[in-house]
Parts: sequence; C-alpha cells; structure tokens
Amino acid sequence: MKIAHVFYSLSYGGIETLMVNIANWQVENGHKVKVILINNTFENTLIDMLDRRVEIIQLGRIPKTNAIVSILKLNLYLLIHQVDILHIHAAEIGNVIQPFLKAQKVLHIHATVGITHTVIPKHDKCIAISESVKRVLESQYNTKSVVIYNGIDFHKFKKRKSNFIAEKMICVGSLTTKIKNQDGLVSEFSCISNKIDADLYIVGDGPDYDMLQELINRLNLENRVFLVGNKSQMWIQNNLRNFDLFIQASHTEGLGIAAIEAAASCIPLLLSKIDGHIEISQNGDLCELFNPLIQGELGKGILEFYRDPELYFEHAVKNHQIQESKFNFKLYNQKILNLYASA
Repeated sequence: MKIAHVFYSLSYGGIETLMVNIANWQVENGHKVKVILINNTFENTLIDMLDRRVEIIQLGRIPKTNAIVSILKLNLYLLIHQVDILHIHAAEIGNVIQPFLKAQKVLHIHATVGITHTVIPKHDKCIAISESVKRVLESQYNTKSVVIYNGIDFHKFKKRKSNFIAEKMICVGSLTTKIKNQDGLVSEFSCISNKIDADLYIVGDGPDYDMLQELINRLNLENRVFLVGNKSQMWIQNNLRNFDLFIQASHTEGLGIAAIEAAASCIPLLLSKIDGHIEISQNGDLCELFNPLIQGELGKGILEFYRDPELYFEHAVKNHQIQESKFNFKLYNQKILNLYASA
C-alpha cells in the first residue's frame, strides 16, 4: 500500500511524534510511506528518527505566509506521485486537496480546539483520537468518525522502579497557556512552594515562553521553576522516570499523549479534570484529577502526593498494565491499517 502522511511541520509535539511512529511502523510492515511537510519547520532529531525507507517531501512554505504556492506544489506532487492513502493530520489541509486526486482521504483529528478554520473537508474516513473529539465532530461539524486511541510503545520508556523522592515534578507540552495552562500551574505552585522541597520543570516551547518566564520572575520562583525548552523523544523516554510526579493542568486536551507517556514511565499523574484526561484516567480510577477552574485544587493535589508518595507510586505501578493495554502501540497501528482497508 502506498501511504502519504501530510502535516505542516515536524517539530516537537504530540502529532509529529505520533506521525513519525506511525510512518515507521507502516514501512517496517511492508508499505511504501511518504511524509509530506507543508512548512519549512522541522527538527533534525525527528527527521533522524524516521526510518530511512520513509520518503520525506518538504514543500518549504514559511509559516503564516501565502500558502498558494505550497497548495499548488502539494496537489501537483500528489497528482504525479499517486498514493493509495492520503492520511491528513490537520483537517483544514483537506480543504485544499483537489477532488481529482484518486487517493482515499483519511482525516485524523487530534484535538477538540481549532479542528478547522472553515468546515470539515470532504473525506472518505475520519479518525478521532478520543470519545470527546468524536462528540465534538458529531455535535459541531455533523461528521461521523471512528475512535482510535493514540498508541504508545510502552517498551521504549524506561520505568521508575522505586518510590525514591527526587524532589522534582515535570510538565510537558507546548507553551500555549490558553490551552495548556502552564501559567495556572506556576501560580498554584507559588502558593505551596514554601511547603515542599520539590522543584517544577516545564518542558516545551511556544509563543508564551517569555510571558511564563516573566511570571516566574515576578513570583520569585527562578530557583524553583525551570523552563527547560523542548526535549527529544529519546530524552522523554529515558528521563520521565527521574521525576516524582507528572502534572498536566490543561484547559483542553483531545487525549493527552504526554500523560500517556508518563504512565508508560510508571510515574504518578496529576491531571486536570477535562474530557481527554477523564478518558486516560478512566474517570479518575487510574490517576488523580483536579478541577483547573477551582483555585487551590492543584496545589492541594501536589501536597497530598508528597504526604504519601509511596501510595501514589504503588497505584502507578498497578495501573501501568491497564494503560499499556488501552494504548497498545501494535494494536493502534493495526486498527489504522484495518480502517484503510475497510469498505
């Protein structure tokens, strides 16, 4: 089968990491795979992670500039190099794909926010990464979809093997506070920082980096809260286990790949009580949830963890197998291939 994955970039992010993993699995299983990048934004470490048999096509658009040339390039390339499956990882990209292309168009919707600037484009099949995304597609866009949970290769993640306290907490995600709420996390931490010894490490980059650093400085947390920038997937796989607690305070999540990766590393999770996290945690059975809209709940959750970390670690170990089964990497990829082949 000839498969082309289309997205804007290959930067650090959940969609990009997922796309690399899917492409590698598909080429390892005998398919001819292309990754088409619209923008000239990519990380060499992610390029290097792609199997050498995966063909990389870079259209070279500068982000936020006129897209007409890139649209023409994309359609011309797909016309000349026909594929069987066109797997589109941002819905609005589907709106610029010309109808004369014969490929089966599969939309993969990764989030509930900003699904598309206009309407859901014509497509043959649609994947939602969670039940919450599926509900938004049905209620707001009158679009049917199939839920396929993101797959994580749990075996690649080094696991925490004891409840040794490192006095370090971690948050991973794009520094877009309107969605990821790192500013809320920093503010909550400032209220309890004098009650614990643990420091907070925020992994990621984005438009709100400077704003967050200013907030950290204003709250005199320069020696307690650290913006450490983007980290490679290999770093994530090797180092999540070195932290006591994974925190995600997001206002919205389609599902939450970073939280699943933390579960794969066997560290306790403290997640905001939103749709995507509710699905990951099975309504709070597999980890602790807090309401991000109620001041003090996150801080209380951190303090409760450090009062009895051994109990939380025991729960993380106990729930690891459940999470691995729910987000099984091989099963995930097989479900995608089955969807391609279905009538």
